[in-house]
Amino acid sequence: STTQQNAMNRAFMSNNTSGIIGVYWSKANAKWRAVIGFDGKKIHLGYYENKEEAIKIRLQAEKKYFGEFAPQRKLFEKYGI
Repeated sequence: STTQQNAMNRAFMSNNTSGIIGVYWSKANAKWRAVIGFDGKKIHLGYYENKEEAIKIRLQAEKKYFGEFAPQRKLFEKYGI
């Protein structure tokens, strides 16, 4: 449906504001939001003033939930994970 397509487009665009999967700018809160999907659920990891902090939290969650299969594991070293 058009509603579903619009929702997917919004999610795609918002998730790209940081260049990192699962980290995006929340206009409503004027902060960076970190989220992760696991076991069919979207897990809110928090809102952060600092983009780097939101990225680190997201990457730590990836390591916790996905281990060696984390989609952005190549960034672990860069962010000290």
